[in-house]
Amino acid sequence: MYSCSIVDLALDFVPDLRSVHWRRRIPQSDNSKDRLALYLGIELEVEQEDSNNGYNFLNHLKKIGLHKLYSVSDECSLDTLDGLELKTIPFKPHYFDKLQLKQVCELLKQYNFYISKHCGLHIHVNRNYLSLRGINILCKLIYLELPKTFKKLSRRKVFDWCNFSYFHINTLGEFVTIKESALYITSRTIEFRFFQGTLDYNTIKDCVDTVLLCIRWAKLLERRRVLPDLSEHFLTYVSQSKVPVSKKICRLVRR
Repeated sequence: MYSCSIVDLALDFVPDLRSVHWRRRIPQSDNSKDRLALYLGIELEVEQEDSNNGYNFLNHLKKIGLHKLYSVSDECSLDTLDGLELKTIPFKPHYFDKLQLKQVCELLKQYNFYISKHCGLHIHVNRNYLSLRGINILCKLIYLELPKTFKKLSRRKVFDWCNFSYFHINTLGEFVTIKESALYITSRTIEFRFFQGTLDYNTIKDCVDTVLLCIRWAKLLERRRVLPDLSEHFLTYVSQSKVPVSKKICRLVRR
């Protein structure tokens, strides 16, 4: 396994991410406001032609000082011997640019990594950011209200490992998902699994912005006693956003 230690995260420009471990995926802090803050984590699956590329890529990350922001593992869901998964540390939304993902994507291309139809882009959000009601609202939007829209946003043609039908609603009215679900609710994170992998920085940014729009929209509604029409309310919310992907989402919802 290719690995890079990310336990020591004493990063000068990200002081509030100290003691955050990606495996736990939620900040360990005595500050209650920080524990309930919004954190993201990105997992990008890539293919390679040479098994040595992982070592070379990781060494290059160390040379340019980015090795504390990422870990590289050959433990991923790809059914190939040459699949790798690149993981970011947990980060707050406004730290996205600090990850220098554009440079990292170009570096992956330089070492002949590529994206196949099986590769996914998985984006995690800390589960404790939303209440149980907020999670249910998010699931209703993605699974019941606008599944066709999110399938188109995913850029995927095959949904074997991120199926929009792999869920059920239990007797308490809660959504229950599995690892192969499009939106996987784990004990610690909400995992958006349906995006197709990519080495295009702008596309990754659009996917992250899509996740942020969904999560913040659900957060806005979770304390409302009476819910509005979810599709219409989401469309209005997105249309007021200034992020580039909002126009694409609105166009797809209106179809």
